Amino acid sequence: MFSKADQKPLAGIESELELTLPNGELYTAGIEATQNDGKASVIIPPMKDIANGSILSYRVCLKVATSQPVCASSNYVIWNSP
Repeated sequence: MFSKADQKPLAGIESELELTLPNGELYTAGIEATQNDGKASVIIPPMKDIANGSILSYRVCLKVATSQPVCASSNYVIWNSP
């Protein structure tokens, strides 16, 4: 995560992941605070019942005190080796 004003990394920003599974269930996980380089990561456990080619939607929202939520959404495809 980087500052919009000067593109410097922002440390200490926590966020939350919402992953929508093909059956409509939600998987949520907290994401630890960003490090000094502005990066953070989360490990999603294997979900063996999801078929290859399935598209999963996700949303990540920052845990910041703002009047409007700060979120980003996208999709990705599950592809496991046979």
